[in-house]
Amino acid sequence: MNDLNQLLTDCIEKKQNRYLLNQSQIGLYFFCKEHPKSLAYNLPSACMLPKEHVDLDRLCQAIRKALNNHVALRCRIVEQDGLPYWVDTNKQYDDMEIPVLKISADALCDRKNAFAKPFDVKSDCLFRVEICETETSYCILSDFHHLIYDGSSCAVWFREINQAYLGQPLEPEQVTMLDYCAFDEMYAKTDNFAVAGQYYKTLFGDKCPRMTIPADLSADDTPGDGTMGYDMNRKITHTKVSMLTDGKVGAFFIGAFACAVARFVGKKESIVYTGNHGRFDARMKNSVGMFVRMLPIYITYDADKSIYGYLEQATDRVYGAIKKGNYGIGRLMQEYGLSIDLSVLYQGDFFSHVQLDGMDCPWEALPLHGMDDDVSIMVFKEGEYFRLKVEYCKEKYKVETIQALLHTYETTVAEFLDRMMEERFYLREARIEEAGLLAEIEQICFPPHEACAPERVKERVELAPELFLVAEDRHTGKIAGFFNGIATDDVSFRDDFFLNISLHKTSGKHVMLLGLDVLPEYRGLGLARTIVNRYIQREQANNRKSLILTCLDEKVSMYEKMGFVDHGYADSTWGNEQWHEMEIML
Repeated sequence: MNDLNQLLTDCIEKKQNRYLLNQSQIGLYFFCKEHPKSLAYNLPSACMLPKEHVDLDRLCQAIRKALNNHVALRCRIVEQDGLPYWVDTNKQYDDMEIPVLKISADALCDRKNAFAKPFDVKSDCLFRVEICETETSYCILSDFHHLIYDGSSCAVWFREINQAYLGQPLEPEQVTMLDYCAFDEMYAKTDNFAVAGQYYKTLFGDKCPRMTIPADLSADDTPGDGTMGYDMNRKITHTKVSMLTDGKVGAFFIGAFACAVARFVGKKESIVYTGNHGRFDARMKNSVGMFVRMLPIYITYDADKSIYGYLEQATDRVYGAIKKGNYGIGRLMQEYGLSIDLSVLYQGDFFSHVQLDGMDCPWEALPLHGMDDDVSIMVFKEGEYFRLKVEYCKEKYKVETIQALLHTYETTVAEFLDRMMEERFYLREARIEEAGLLAEIEQICFPPHEACAPERVKERVELAPELFLVAEDRHTGKIAGFFNGIATDDVSFRDDFFLNISLHKTSGKHVMLLGLDVLPEYRGLGLARTIVNRYIQREQANNRKSLILTCLDEKVSMYEKMGFVDHGYADSTWGNEQWHEMEIML
């Protein structure tokens, strides 16, 4: 067990009467005291359940059991000597009344929008739960203050509602929010704390970096509602991002946002903020409380350097901040005057459904229609694509300004991916010694009745290597795919080109393309398009007149997008299939 885990163990074993709020909570607490009407740190949500399959009394009892299982949900704050402390009230919710409001389905939307209300952080219970009953559904509306709850807590709480509904026992918390607060206070006395402080001193020096988007909303402008959804271009896929970043998807989106912000305001450096769940110990898997840590990510961007180099810096900053995360954003605010103006969180497959008795029930985070940070962006993975959920200060910004920022972000992400493709793959002619390997790739990429025989591929490599374009992965040295053909003065395709290398004429004005091969593990990146586009450019420079290929029905659209024109069915029965002949004039 490392030093942090052992320190946490010591704090679990030593119980106290009161606990100083952790460094992340203290800043929130004083903000909420100064802004008692703010909803900035409410976490409201709605979960829809099919009425005909749900026992309402059983559901209410399950909710009470899930509430009882977590110390954070029964704590209250008291101040002493100007400092806020948590006190465990030992309150149980066995008899808590959960309001059930009968409402029409049409009125439910308005109820969702009106549900979140400010909490009095000094005296209120810091959560609310009610159930709306419509003609066909039950909707669990819940609102927890961020002082006692975070995104991971939400997943834990709904999971436990399901377990309790099914009659399963709930596992007690091994680490409570109070244990973590004690840990946070003790951590400040350790050598690790000093090392973390030095990390930020080295990073920031004596300056107080600040990055904001200039406010542009005038008195005459009509403000938006402070929230926005934004679907990223579908060419930006999870497969492509994950492959090109070696799985560091979160760091990629954080780094790209930092660059986009810098471009948007005309600077070469930026500081943005991201969040980490803060559960550094496996014993915290079912802990409910405010553990999330906001992390400052300070990055400089040099347009002349490689994107991989920039993202290496971004990744180092992200993981460096995570490792030093227990230093606390509250301390950094005090020491460097930081302000969380711009934040981006990669949420990945953050749940959009919860389970209840085997049913997938839709869950949604409710918008707050206003916030105190400038802009906060959450990046969600939805299948293969990405969607942004945006909250912004509607008192500062026009809707058009936020849309322009998001467009800059999307454009930056797309540019990064294009440049990473260029940096990652070396496109070149085939080498004689690769003939056997290229023949093997042909057998992998095509079914047996379509693949060219190994000896035919080898002949082409040996006699027409300049008509190959091979994509080599610079990171692994592996060949990812290739495009190949032979040159001729013929103007239409026939199957003999697959079989007879003697038809190749080095000075031929037309290229008969005989195969586009991309290994399965490299598909979904757009590598095929990259190879084809480069091949077109190369042969245009070689004064060819046209490129001609054949393809099956399902590939016609793909090649049309690359500039090829469909001439209808070809004079080809290769593999006993019916092929289209397609051509691009150079």
